[in-house]
Amino acid sequence: MASRRSTSPWSVDPISWVTTSGMPVTATLVLAVYGALAIVSERAPSTMGWALQWAALGVLVTAGALIHARSRPPRGLLSPVVVAALSPLMVGGVLLSALGYRGDAFALTLWWAPLAISLLLIAAAPYLRSFAIITLGIVQLASTAVITLALVVPDNPTWPAFTTVVIAITPIVAGTTTSAVLSRSIVRRLVQWSERPLPRPTAGVAGIDDRALAHSVDSEVSEQLASAVAFLRGVAERGSVDESDIQRSRALALDLRHTLLAEATATWLERVVRGHPVELDDPDRLADRLTVAQRTALRAMLDALMAHPESGFVSARIALRASDDLHVAVAMRISTTLPEGRRVTFLAPYYVSLSAAVRDIRWRDGADLEVAFEAAAETPTGRTPLVQRTPRATPAHRDEPGES
Repeated sequence: MASRRSTSPWSVDPISWVTTSGMPVTATLVLAVYGALAIVSERAPSTMGWALQWAALGVLVTAGALIHARSRPPRGLLSPVVVAALSPLMVGGVLLSALGYRGDAFALTLWWAPLAISLLLIAAAPYLRSFAIITLGIVQLASTAVITLALVVPDNPTWPAFTTVVIAITPIVAGTTTSAVLSRSIVRRLVQWSERPLPRPTAGVAGIDDRALAHSVDSEVSEQLASAVAFLRGVAERGSVDESDIQRSRALALDLRHTLLAEATATWLERVVRGHPVELDDPDRLADRLTVAQRTALRAMLDALMAHPESGFVSARIALRASDDLHVAVAMRISTTLPEGRRVTFLAPYYVSLSAAVRDIRWRDGADLEVAFEAAAETPTGRTPLVQRTPRATPAHRDEPGES
């Protein structure tokens, strides 16, 4: 689970960042407008300094354009090569801006370049892992601190050297922290959501609140323990235990153990569809080998079908088979009461989402909707099963005292 959460928001949910791909453009436009206003209002002391400020703005806008270009579908995730190209552009922009102010005690609190760096970090956040964001932020933090000490502090006696550096790097610290927390929290919430069971229809079409969720969990636990509680209450009322009670308690214990083991070893897909008219055929537990992006896309489709009355959902069958060691073949047959045209319109966004996460998707409409695709699976190597099964006891061991 930790490895799944150390990914980027785009990797977890590609469709959301396809539909909100204007984020890098917006951040770059804000950077350009703010930088231009700052340069015009805080004019450098020389023509060369003025030119250097505009050159710095051009370099940082180029970095923003690079983020936008390399995050467009179907690319999405920024590669290490792109990050390696971004870092010197960002450092170069701050350096040119500092050189442009040489010989001038400018208003340090209004220095636009560090804020531009924080905007670029936020623009890249959806397409980078939190570790990569922190690494890039630390590089910019250290570079800006060195540039400030070397070029800004000698010309600005208003503040002590340490205070000057702190003022200069504060926007970068804020941008790095915000971006890393944003990336981490989005990934964590989407991973939790993708594995959470769908709300039961009886909970209401408007969803369930915390109180309703707690009541639902209490009801489920009470249902599991109902037989055992009734048995114990009967024994307590009689005040005695006979041989039939011993046999009954053993049977109840085995049933409860079976129920708890089934709950603990259930795949995420079993938990999602539980309580709904969905037949799941996954004997090899291949659902657990789907990546987070694939889970999110599949979960979104199931959520749309089962949680919204307008979907006309009747039933579904989902089968998973291993096509080879690295891929899982998934076939779905979905029955709804919607006409074909409305059905396609209703599910079109989820088709796009699936297409971004899987390969060879086939979508055939008719009396029932049939969807089939192949998914590049995560390797199970190194994972520890949630429940470890003990070896079956031999007859000799069963007869030994102290064994259960």
